[in-house]
Amino acid sequence: MPIITIYNRDYTASDTIVSELPSGYEYIGDLPKEASNDTGFEGCKMYAIKELNSLTDFYLYQKSENTSDKKDASTEQSQWHYVQWVLCE
Repeated sequence: MPIITIYNRDYTASDTIVSELPSGYEYIGDLPKEASNDTGFEGCKMYAIKELNSLTDFYLYQKSENTSDKKDASTEQSQWHYVQWVLCE
């Protein structure tokens, strides 16, 4: 399971994947390489609720690979989605 570390706190991707951001989430910057922990998501745009005092979750605009026929790699298409990352408990 991929982990992103921000301010010494670990986050993992949730099952929440959306094509539009929920209300209140704003761009907070790009994911730094050192926070990405070799997930390949460095440079992806991050969105969070800025008014919160603590970063409990954020959305990462990231690419996911979808294959309509797993036997035929030529059908792979990259799609971009907002994926919610949540604080590990």
